[in-house]
Amino acid sequence: MNKPTIAVLGATGFVGGQVLTALSRSGYRLRAGYRDTSIRWHVEEIKCEWLQTELERSASVRRLVRGAQAVIDCAGYIPKRSEGIGEARRRGVARLRTVLDACQREEVRRVVYLSSAATTLQVDVKDSPRSASIADETSLYIPGSVDDSYVETKAAMEAELYRYIASGLEIVVALPTGVFGPGDIKGRAARFIDAVNRGEIGSPEGLRVNISDGRDLAQGIITALQRGRSGRRYLLGGNTIGYATFVESIARLIEVEMPRPTMRAAAIRRARQLGECVGGPFGCAPLSTFQLSG
Repeated sequence: MNKPTIAVLGATGFVGGQVLTALSRSGYRLRAGYRDTSIRWHVEEIKCEWLQTELERSASVRRLVRGAQAVIDCAGYIPKRSEGIGEARRRGVARLRTVLDACQREEVRRVVYLSSAATTLQVDVKDSPRSASIADETSLYIPGSVDDSYVETKAAMEAELYRYIASGLEIVVALPTGVFGPGDIKGRAARFIDAVNRGEIGSPEGLRVNISDGRDLAQGIITALQRGRSGRRYLLGGNTIGYATFVESIARLIEVEMPRPTMRAAAIRRARQLGECVGGPFGCAPLSTFQLSG
């Protein structure tokens, strides 16, 4: 029996490419969206119908999802550094509405939406995030807790999902932690590793992170597609380890000296930027919110 057609948004990205590969190996019929500027060499061998898609245009998204039984949305909105928090939230939610409106109009049965474990962050604004309890799928970020456009935008977009769920659209929410592995064509994780090599990443004590392999994340997303319950959030991660241990393991692999446990102000800013690049960052509080010495 033929498996259903799955439309994948963000299929040329790091996670999207892994999802497309895993779906292909599982025998699904595939349709994937791409921009005219997208790099596709790493997924060109996958048997798939490619459609040029502009996520801000309803007609373009509707053409992509038409006839698909399910949609996997890996095209998460990443705020630009020039955007304020309010503008980033507005743009992210507007793009999400375009996608979900298209799914409703084309009668797509099921959507798997890739959000971020950052939306489970619970912080007492009077205290350090280190005092926050361990997050699970029921943990919800309180808007305004941290001054970070990434976390604020992801939380706003995730909240918007429930308006569509209430109207009958099946949406399963995947919450990935920090992702490393092959297929990182934009080099975001590579830039973090390079920063370790240059000694620009410190290792503050007490901070723990959760890291997963992109291939394992893709399998988790497929499981969410097949078995996830609408309206439920599923944390998809790997091992939780000390941040210092994680940085030390990278330093050991690339054969450089372990970074010092403290960072100067410029290095803190650099660490924050790199952290945002590789997973928002690692499913934990933004590095800028931690009390790092420098």
